[in-house]
Amino acid sequence: MSTASHRKRARRELATGLLFLGPNILGFLAFTFLPLLLSLALAFSNWDLRLHNMFRDEPLRFVGLDNFTRLFTAPDFWRYLGNTLFLMMALPFGIAGSLFAAVLLSQDLSAGSRRNRLLLFIGALMLAGVGGLALLGAGAAAMTMLLGGVVGLILVGGVAGGSTVYRTLFYMPHFTAGVATFILWKKLYSPYSGPINVFLTPVLDGVGQAVNAVPAPIVQAGLWIALLLLIALLGFGVSRLCAWWHEGEVGVGGLIIGMLFLLLPVLSGFSWLSVKAAGIVLLCGAAVAIAVPLIRLLAADHSFNAPAGEGLGSALIFSVLLMVGQFVLWGLSAVMHNLPAMVGDGGLEPRTG
Repeated sequence: MSTASHRKRARRELATGLLFLGPNILGFLAFTFLPLLLSLALAFSNWDLRLHNMFRDEPLRFVGLDNFTRLFTAPDFWRYLGNTLFLMMALPFGIAGSLFAAVLLSQDLSAGSRRNRLLLFIGALMLAGVGGLALLGAGAAAMTMLLGGVVGLILVGGVAGGSTVYRTLFYMPHFTAGVATFILWKKLYSPYSGPINVFLTPVLDGVGQAVNAVPAPIVQAGLWIALLLLIALLGFGVSRLCAWWHEGEVGVGGLIIGMLFLLLPVLSGFSWLSVKAAGIVLLCGAAVAIAVPLIRLLAADHSFNAPAGEGLGSALIFSVLLMVGQFVLWGLSAVMHNLPAMVGDGGLEPRTG
């Protein structure tokens, strides 16, 4: 390859690289480098937002080191600088602490012996004594000794028991988080002061008053409405599955499995019904909802022979969604049927479970 072609290729690669890096470079120049240069230039001028703005036309003058002299002679400057440095100390300490913790977790530093166990026991006694002093009001000194004793006890424990001690201590927050979640949800569902039950109390009172104001047979008529909707969902699901099978989008396996899922709420919910008339209506309606699409399917010409597993996933998802809707209607029908007895004279009350 000649020198000229090599240089041309190098320039082309450089242009391509700069094209990809261009947005990042422009963002750095616009939002980091140029503001830094501007702030550095303004540091040697008399710029003030109260004097230099669109409403006032004050001239911008060069003042040299006057701004820095005023800054270093301000009484609060060194205190603010110390606070900033103290805050930035978290970076090196955090990195060093993370590295130290990684070494403790990955390296086996155990040197178990009777002496180490004796030191561990003595350290535990001393830690308990310092904790007692802190509880009795010994002040910051006892608290410092307590924290130092905890760290020392952990290190000695690791030397005596190996890295398992450190790994156990690091995994402990997973258990404590579960305990905190349990306490939180217990407080949320408190029957007297929990926010959930406090919010539900006026809502349930309103529902109870509305139910008491309406005759019980009218409220219980919701059972029949829910059953009719359930039968309608069943018929819709069966008819769609039959249509998909007729069009070759679903095989016989998807048709059978989908219909089984659609029939599951009817078969399981029939045992829940305590009203015999409702059970008869359910069985008759389900028979009609299944028989009509099947008769139409058998009477039509089926010219598509799809494999048995064709469209199984789609049929399964469709049937499961309709099954969930049927179970929701079962729950609504049971609530409407038992609501007058649930309200009674005392009204509805929130429960903890």
